[in-house]
Amino acid sequence: MAIEKNYLSTYGWEIPDAYYKVESYNKLEGTNEWVFTVKVHRNKSTRDAGQDALASNTMKIPVSNDVDTSDENAMKTVGYEYLKQLTNSFRTESTDV
Repeated sequence: MAIEKNYLSTYGWEIPDAYYKVESYNKLEGTNEWVFTVKVHRNKSTRDAGQDALASNTMKIPVSNDVDTSDENAMKTVGYEYLKQLTNSFRTESTDV
């Protein structure tokens, strides 16, 4: 599970088919919020080869009680669904891969 879409760096260069991957998530103590780490890779091949990510970002997400937080796929789905809502480009230009 990942998302493929363009990536525009703060330096002005763009990658049309960057690979966004939820790499990890951790619960914030005493809350129903989790911190998800999303890494942006040049493409799937560079991620699979273990090359460094172009960028790494974190998102703080409230996770509802009906989500099985012990299920890695369910948690990553929460992360990807939240990521898709951050900007219009994730809704209109991204592809689930």
